[in-house]
Formats: sequence, C-alpha cells, structure tokens
Amino acid sequence: MIAIALLYFNFFTSLYVEAFLIGVFPIWAEVIASTITKVEPAREKRKSLLYIDAIIDMLVFILVPAAWCYTVLKPSAYEATHIAIFIIFGASRLVNFVKNGLSKEGTFSGLPVTYTGYIWLVVVLLAELQFHYFSYLIIALAGFAMVFKKIQIHPSR
Repeated sequence: MIAIALLYFNFFTSLYVEAFLIGVFPIWAEVIASTITKVEPAREKRKSLLYIDAIIDMLVFILVPAAWCYTVLKPSAYEATHIAIFIIFGASRLVNFVKNGLSKEGTFSGLPVTYTGYIWLVVVLLAELQFHYFSYLIIALAGFAMVFKKIQIHPSR
C-alpha cells in the first residue's frame, strides 16, 4: 500500500513539474512578449518587434519543449526525426508569419506556434504514462499542422 502511494506521489510530482515547465512557463513568456510589442503579434506593424516576438516564441514553444523531449524521453534516431520535423516546421511557420503576416482573409495559415503549448501538455501526459510512440506521433503531427495551409484560424479580437 505504501509502495503504491509513493509511486502515485512520484508520478504526479513529476507530472506537475513538467506540466509547469511546458504548460505554464510559455504563458508567462507570452505576457512578457505582449508587454514588449504592446499589441497582438498578428496586428503588429513594426517588423523589429515581430522579430523579438518570433525569437521568444521559437525559444519557448519550439526549442525548450523539444529539448525537454530529447533529454527526458531519450529518443531513438527514428524518434528524433519527429522532433527535428517539429523544430524545422515550427521555425518555418514563424519565418512565414513574420514575412507575410496574416492571410488575405485575416486568418492564421496553419497552426500558430503558440497553440503547440497545449499540445505539449498532452505529450507530457502521454510520456508519463509510457505511451512514447503516441508522444512522437503527436509531435510530428503538430509540426505538419503548423505549415498546413488548409488550417485557417481567426486571431482573437
């Protein structure tokens, strides 16, 4: 009984710490970025501030979660390609957004990088439950969704 309680405690302690680093930390980073740009990045006209926001987004939503995934899950070479796909497509998505902004209809083309923060919470949970294969599958699908032009999301008003 005590062993089950200790196992339960270790599982959720680890999960809470990882969920904080992957899920809550990005929210704080977005608050900092929004105080720098003063407006939503989708409506920002000054390119220099868009570059700063893109760098923060790249660090918080692409590189930090990918580094967590690489160090904690210890992927094989095949699984590491899923992480590489996520990083490459995430960087491509950010460059495309800084270069072109919103689409002609006023929507985001592809899944915004900031939305992947929610996806990483699912990846952390799946990793804690030892479903590593599904974790890597979700990571790769999130990478593809970021550059998939058929996904159109209206920015908040």
